[in-house]
Amino acid sequence: MAERIIQIDSVDAYNKLYGWETLHPLVTVVNHANPMARDLNHSRLNYGLPTVAYFADKACLSPNYFGDLISKESGTTAQRHIQDAVIERSKQLLIETRLPVSEIACQLGFEYPQHFSRLFKSRTGMTPNEYRLTA
Repeated sequence: MAERIIQIDSVDAYNKLYGWETLHPLVTVVNHANPMARDLNHSRLNYGLPTVAYFADKACLSPNYFGDLISKESGTTAQRHIQDAVIERSKQLLIETRLPVSEIACQLGFEYPQHFSRLFKSRTGMTPNEYRLTA
């Protein structure tokens, strides 16, 4: 019998699968030195979001090391990589849902909706509402 594939569409869904707290909606770091994380079976997961996985024997990785790793793997800065993921996810939410822009901003980790709207416009050339109307 084939093993069931689990669709993971958010960091929160991934964390809930393993009973972990979501500290940020776009990023989670799993310390594989932790006994709870050693037996994770990622082969049965289908990620519907940008994913960077790095497995190391180190018990602690610095934020600088993590940022350098993302830059090396993606060819962009860690901040740019995360912003690209935010923009792609927001486009999906704008097209597929009727959520207000303020709710989308909140789901994506923005404290203030206008910060999200400013980033969205700077990257796409239109406001989130304009994008929703043209999509």
